Amino acid sequence: MKFKKQTITLIICVLAMFAIYGCSIPIFTGSASKAQSIPYTAFANKVSTTDQILQSLIASMEKNENSCQLLITDESLIDAESWMNTLPGIDQIHCEYRKVKDGFNAVVSFAYWDNYAIVNAHKTQNLSHLNARQTELYGKYIQVLNDYTSPFNSDCANELAIHDYLVTHIEYEEQEDTIYNAYDAMIKGKSVCSGYTEAFKTFMDLLGIENTTISGTAGNQQHIWNAVKLDNEWYHVDVTWDDPVGSPGTDVDHAYFNITDNDMAIDHTWDLGQSNGLTANGTKYSYPEYAGLVNISSQSQLDSYIAERINNRSTYIEFTSNSILDLKSAITASDTTLSYSYRIVERVPYSLYLITLNY
Repeated sequence: MKFKKQTITLIICVLAMFAIYGCSIPIFTGSASKAQSIPYTAFANKVSTTDQILQSLIASMEKNENSCQLLITDESLIDAESWMNTLPGIDQIHCEYRKVKDGFNAVVSFAYWDNYAIVNAHKTQNLSHLNARQTELYGKYIQVLNDYTSPFNSDCANELAIHDYLVTHIEYEEQEDTIYNAYDAMIKGKSVCSGYTEAFKTFMDLLGIENTTISGTAGNQQHIWNAVKLDNEWYHVDVTWDDPVGSPGTDVDHAYFNITDNDMAIDHTWDLGQSNGLTANGTKYSYPEYAGLVNISSQSQLDSYIAERINNRSTYIEFTSNSILDLKSAITASDTTLSYSYRIVERVPYSLYLITLNY
C-alpha cells in the first residue's frame, strides 16, 4: 500500500531511533501501484534484472543522491527488502511505483552510509560529490591508510593494521544515543557497532579487499559486523567485540579477527539470507595462525611460558590451548608482584587466552 506523507515521516523518525543504536536496521517500506506523484511517461533508466537495479542504486549512492528513478520491466523484481539485505550500508529504503506502458516506473529513495561516495571519490580521484563532512572523513581515511598500511604489505597485514587501529582509536559507547556512523567513529572517536563496521568496510574497500557486512544478534542485542575474503576464503571480523566496554585501549584483543562460521556461531547469530549465503571457513589467516601464537599443551609448558614472559616484562600475552590449565598457579609460580586480568574465549577446537599483566 502507499503510505501517506505523515506516516512516512513517522517511520523515518522510528528508523532514526534504531540507527542511533547503530546495528542492523532491516526496515523497508512497501510499494504502491497508484503513486500519484509518479509520471506515466516511462523513466529513461530501464532495468530488467536485479543486478541492473542494484547497480543503479549503487551509482546513485556513489554520487550522494538520495533517490533514483527506474523503469523496471517486471514487477516481481521490485523487492526493497532484498535490495537492502544485498547492499551493505543502506539504513532506510522506500520504493513507490506505478504501471506504465513498458513496465513499472519506480522511485526508490534511501539513506545510507558515507562509504559509497567516499570509496567512489577515491576510485575516481574526484571529490566533487562529497559534502563537507564526507570530505573531512575522506581525509582521515587517507591519513590512516598512509600511516598504518602499505601497498607492499599483504592484504591480511593491512587488514590487521586497520583492525588494531580502530580498536585503539574508537571508544565503544554502549549508552550513547547519538553516535552510530563512521564519522562518529573516525572523527569523534566514539561509536556503537555500526560505526566500527562502516569504518572497517570503507578501509577494506579502499584497500581493494573484498568484503561485506553481516547483520544479526550478539549479547542479546542487534549487531552488525564484517566479513573479508582472503585467498578466496571468507572470514568473520567483529572489530566491536575486540574492543569491549571498559577496555583501556592500550592492548588489542584478536578473538574476533578472521574467524570461521563455527567460531562466530558460539556467541553470534545471523540469517544466511542476510549475508548473501556466504560461508566463512578459512583458517589460513585466522589470528592464531597468522600471528603464530603458541599452543600450550600442558601445565608445565604454561608455567615455563608465563615465567619467560614475566621475566621479559610482557604486559599482554596471547596463546591457545586445547587443555585445562591453571593460569593462577602459573602466574603465582613466577614469584613476581603483579596484578592481572584475563579472558578465555572458546573457539573450535581450542581456547584463546588473552592476559593483561600490570607490574
